[in-house]
Amino acid sequence: PCHTPTALPLPLAESSLRSFYRHVELRSMLDHGREVANPDGIRVGVDMVPLVALHGLTRRTLVVAGIPYMRKTFERSGTNQTNSGFGDAFIMVKRELLAADFVAGNRRLAIFGGATFPTGETEDETGLLPAPLGLGSGVVNLTGQAVYSYVNDRIGAHGAVAYTAAAASNGGVRMGDRFGYDLALGLRLFPAVYQTLRDVTLG
Repeated sequence: PCHTPTALPLPLAESSLRSFYRHVELRSMLDHGREVANPDGIRVGVDMVPLVALHGLTRRTLVVAGIPYMRKTFERSGTNQTNSGFGDAFIMVKRELLAADFVAGNRRLAIFGGATFPTGETEDETGLLPAPLGLGSGVVNLTGQAVYSYVNDRIGAHGAVAYTAAAASNGGVRMGDRFGYDLALGLRLFPAVYQTLRDVTLG
């Protein structure tokens, strides 16, 4: 899964540095889930490169810490504004509760607990930045989630449920708590069948 958490062990997770690039672009206006007119031509674009460090404390416990570098673009009525810099730093602890391996696959259950910290810019010399240009939430967010992964031969399924709570208000406004869920299905296209290797043991 690209953006769904997985309970499976991460390769080289004992001690590693990771990064990737993600682009998100929003051009539609929604009202209660329905698309509405966008007469001002509002567009929001986000380019993000998270810098992530992983360290295995024990065989079943993994610590993940990082910070994203972001470039945000806000376009409205032909006017284009940009802002770039580091966003909110985060730390997460993963604890594996269930680990069951079998010949053709495995299943895992893990819990995550962590927080984001208000290191991203939310205001400049003139005051609060418009929400599309802010690089952070301005508050500490606490998150807990449970993740289950199941892989059987070529097919895999990953599911997660999470709850996030804001620990304070930003500019007098407290962000609401959020409940989320993710589901990802996978199919190994190649190789369809792994070759079997002969093993000769001398007695």
